[in-house]
Amino acid sequence: YVSYWTVAVDDQQINQYSEKRFVSWNPNDPISLRLKWAKSSMARPQVSYSDGLYLRSKGDELVINIPASWAFLRLVRAYNTKEICGIEYRCIELSAPIDFVASDNNVLRGGKFKGFMDVRLMIDTDEVVVPDFPRSIPAPALQK
Repeated sequence: YVSYWTVAVDDQQINQYSEKRFVSWNPNDPISLRLKWAKSSMARPQVSYSDGLYLRSKGDELVINIPASWAFLRLVRAYNTKEICGIEYRCIELSAPIDFVASDNNVLRGGKFKGFMDVRLMIDTDEVVVPDFPRSIPAPALQK
């Protein structure tokens, strides 16, 4: 099972122990998410897994790194799901194959991890609709 998670935006970070439950994001800020499995867990992310987008396994962790501009919108676009979350907000799904490690250290393949996280885009204290990236992205105001 996942014993530790972090979400980092630029130099800000939150985890399951943080009192703060949000981070500020600007269009050029990179985003990373990290899910770490417990040392005693019998399930682990499959070694060297990549989903072809941003999700990779690294040892006993699943990691997403999005260094590009519009990282938040790229994250929502790549991992958006309506499977768990309601229509009111965006939900992302992280899924990856897992292996089960038996007590004799034999590896049994065939499992799948699915994790969900609701994400919201706020301006001050108001929630705003997450644009349908890349078809519509917020454009900065033109400078005169």
